[in-house]
Amino acid sequence: MYAVSKNGSEIDSDISKSKSIVALKNTLNKNMAFHDDKLQEIIVLKGIHDAFFVKKTGEYKLFPSRQMFQVLDSIAITSKQPEHKLIAKNIQKKVLNLYNGTDAPYFELNDSKNKIFKITETDGKYLYISFIHSKSMACQEELTLVKELYKKYKKEIKFISITFDENFKDAVKLFNDKKYDWTLLNGFENSDLLKTYNIKAYPTYYFVSKNLKLINSPAQSPKENFETIFLKNYKSKEYEAPKDYEELLK
Repeated sequence: MYAVSKNGSEIDSDISKSKSIVALKNTLNKNMAFHDDKLQEIIVLKGIHDAFFVKKTGEYKLFPSRQMFQVLDSIAITSKQPEHKLIAKNIQKKVLNLYNGTDAPYFELNDSKNKIFKITETDGKYLYISFIHSKSMACQEELTLVKELYKKYKKEIKFISITFDENFKDAVKLFNDKKYDWTLLNGFENSDLLKTYNIKAYPTYYFVSKNLKLINSPAQSPKENFETIFLKNYKSKEYEAPKDYEELLK
């Protein structure tokens, strides 16, 4: 990456201090290969996108998220290229998606009784949402742990499992056989939800506040001491979702 090269060493200051596309362009202008204004913006947009989303290796330099967000603001406001303005805004939107403190993405799905369940039906409780597949051994193992959590905290937390079995009846049978009494939803009817919640593996968990803000995105599994974290941070008070995302917007 150019930012970690000798010629690109000023980029760190351009992002961390100047937070300006103008400063970045001035630095890129020092390299004859980057004199084109459109190319400069493309390089900056690609670099910021990768800094946010590409797995970090030695070739990528870590920049402060807030400052990178402000550079995107600068491009969205000052760029002469409409497509670059749109790209900058789309990167910002992608960054904020599933960010702690933002709204949990909406869904409504059929439950095991073939009734529509909406995420807004919180019953005044926190939501502990698990994305599962009933044939997954990892899911089967962790569902037994979720059952123990459900017994202890069903008054404070609404437990929801969304399964992506091709045959929903398989998951319903598992829940009935194992006496899992919390809400089971058919996610296979809306496979886009996997992309919306960035599900890469089963099981994956999300913890949502009473006013439908993401608290832990993704959340700890029962194996990862979710109970300890819940008791320490949430149970004794009215917990509000973190304002992590607001740091990007200042």
